[in-house]
Amino acid sequence: MPISSITFMFVFFPVVLMAYFLLSFSRPLQNFWLFLASVAYYALGQAYFVIPLLLIVLISWLLGLLISKSPPKAAKALLILACCAITGNLFVLRYAGAIWGIVGQTVGLDLAMDSLLTKAPLGVAFYTLNALAYCIEVYRGAKPEKNPAYVGLYIAFFPNIIAGPIPRYRQFSNEIRNRRHSVDACSQGVCRFAAGFVKLQLLAHQIAHIADLVFSRSAMGRFDAELTVTAAWLGLIAYTLQIYLELSAYADMAIGIGQIFGFSLPENFNQPYSASSVTDFWRRWNITLTAWFREYIYTPMGGGKLANKDTVIRNLLIVWILIGLWHGNGIVNILFGVWFFVLMLAEHFLEIKNKNGYGFFRHLYTMLAFMAGCVLLRTENIYQAGRFFMNLSGTNFNAFHSGPTTVLLRENMLWLLLGLLFSTPLVHTLYRRLQEHNAKTAVSVCNLLYPIVLGCALLISLVYMTQGTYGALPYQI
Repeated sequence: MPISSITFMFVFFPVVLMAYFLLSFSRPLQNFWLFLASVAYYALGQAYFVIPLLLIVLISWLLGLLISKSPPKAAKALLILACCAITGNLFVLRYAGAIWGIVGQTVGLDLAMDSLLTKAPLGVAFYTLNALAYCIEVYRGAKPEKNPAYVGLYIAFFPNIIAGPIPRYRQFSNEIRNRRHSVDACSQGVCRFAAGFVKLQLLAHQIAHIADLVFSRSAMGRFDAELTVTAAWLGLIAYTLQIYLELSAYADMAIGIGQIFGFSLPENFNQPYSASSVTDFWRRWNITLTAWFREYIYTPMGGGKLANKDTVIRNLLIVWILIGLWHGNGIVNILFGVWFFVLMLAEHFLEIKNKNGYGFFRHLYTMLAFMAGCVLLRTENIYQAGRFFMNLSGTNFNAFHSGPTTVLLRENMLWLLLGLLFSTPLVHTLYRRLQEHNAKTAVSVCNLLYPIVLGCALLISLVYMTQGTYGALPYQI
C-alpha cells in the first residue's frame, strides 16, 4: 500500500492520526500505536511477509539486550550472529524465488511456491538496514531498548519503510520518548507531504509512462519494434527525471508524516542534478543510504585512512558492489555499483574536486555518467542494457528519428519541462535571491501564492490518482 494510494490517504492515515492524538495523555501508548500501525501498514500491502518482519524485530530486540550485557568478545560474537540472521532474511526473501525455480527446473517439477517466493517484499532492504544499524549501535555503546515495540517502531516506522529515508538510531530513539508536537511543525509536515504527493502524481507518474513505453519497446528487439535514437534518448531523459522525482517525492511525504508525528526524519536528497562531479552527486543523492554504507561498512574496514591504498581501493569496491546489489539482484546491478566505483576512483586520482572551471562540461559529464547508470537500473539484464546503449548510439540498425517520437514528445512536453524545472534548484534559488535582495513585496506575494498553488495542484493530483495510480517504484528496494 503506497503512501500515495487512496486507501492510505483517506482511510489508513486519518484513522492512525486520529487515534494517535486521542492517546496524547500517554507517550508509551502513542508509540505502541505507531508500532501497530506500522505492522498493519506492511500487512495491508503484503500480508504474508509480516512474519519475517516481526521475526527480525524480535531478533534485533533480543540480541540487542544480550549484546549490551555481554563482555566484549561475547558481544562481538552476538553482533555477528545478529548480522547473519538479519542479512540472511534479506537473502532468503530476495533470492529464494530464483533458487526455488532452479530446483524446480532441475527436478522437472512446477513448484507452486515459486510465484510467491519470486515476489520479494518492498521495503525489506530498508528494514534490514535499520535492524543492522540498531544492533551495531548497541554494540558501540548505545542504550538498548527494553521495549520490543520501540525497536519495532525504529525498524518498521511506516512512512519510511518502503523508500526511506534511513534515520539514525540514536536520534530516533531520543525522539521516541522526547519528541514534541507543535502547530507549526504539523502544518509544515502537511505542506511537505502535499508537495511530495503533487510531485509524485503530477510529474513522476506522468513522466514514467514515457520511460516505460521506450524501455519496453527497446526490450522487444529490433524485429518486433524499432526504437529510434531520439526515442531512446527521450526515454532515458524521462527515466532520469522519473527516478529523482519519484524517490524525492516519497522522501518528502515520509518526512512530512514524520513531522506530523513529531519525528525529524533526515533529508535524503540535496539537488543532486546540480552536482559538478560523480563524487559530488553521491553526496547529494540518497544521502542516508550512502551515509549508512560509509558508517557501517566502509569506515569499519578502515575507510580511506589506511596506509595500504590497495586495501582502500578494495574496500571501496566492496562497498559499491554492495550498493549495487542493494538496488536489485541482477548482474546489471553489480555493474551499476562497479561503474560508479570506477568513476569515483578516477575522479580521486585526477583530483577533480580540486580543479576549477569548465562548470558546464563537468555538470554535463556528471549527468551523462548517471544516465548511463540509469540504463543499468532500468534494464533487466546485460543483453537489454547493451541493446539500449546501441539504440542510444544508433548502432542497432535503428533510424535517427521518426514521426511517433515527435508526437510522444509533443504530447508530454509540459510534464517534461515541469520535471526539468523541479529537478533543478532554480525555484529555490529565485526565492532565495528575492530574500537576499530584500524584495519584501515579491516575497510576500510568493508566500501568499504558495498555499493557493499547492492546494490547487493537490486537488488536480487527487483527480489523477482516482483515475488510476501508478504504484511501481523505479527499482527494487
